[in-house]
Amino acid sequence: FQEFHQGQVEPEILDQAWLEKQPGLLKTFEQFSSWDWRFGNAPQFQHQMVEQLSSGMFEVHMDSTEGHIARVQGFADTLNHDLVISLQAHLLGKAYNHVGIEAATQAVFKEFPEHAQEILELSKWLKEQVEI
Repeated sequence: FQEFHQGQVEPEILDQAWLEKQPGLLKTFEQFSSWDWRFGNAPQFQHQMVEQLSSGMFEVHMDSTEGHIARVQGFADTLNHDLVISLQAHLLGKAYNHVGIEAATQAVFKEFPEHAQEILELSKWLKEQVEI
């Protein structure tokens, strides 16, 4: 930019403190960075995730409508089949975000506390995938 415009300017750091001094911009930033704007108003979409976890290969297909999980199908080569069915049931209808994933995996944990490590790893991975 400086080369093109043949000028020198010190970069200005636009951090939270700077943003708070710009009331109009702060309101716009908050609107566009909110979950409701990014996911709640999002068109219907599908998300397919595949990962090799310590307990085996795990694959999840999710359909999201209005920011909520409308359909989910999970596959695993070594995890307990009942655990996968439980995860599918608990994810259905949850918000497509960290909070929804955490609520679903906590419910699965209550059913299968003996699989705590696998559920924790699965929860961490899913949360990384749904909200970047």
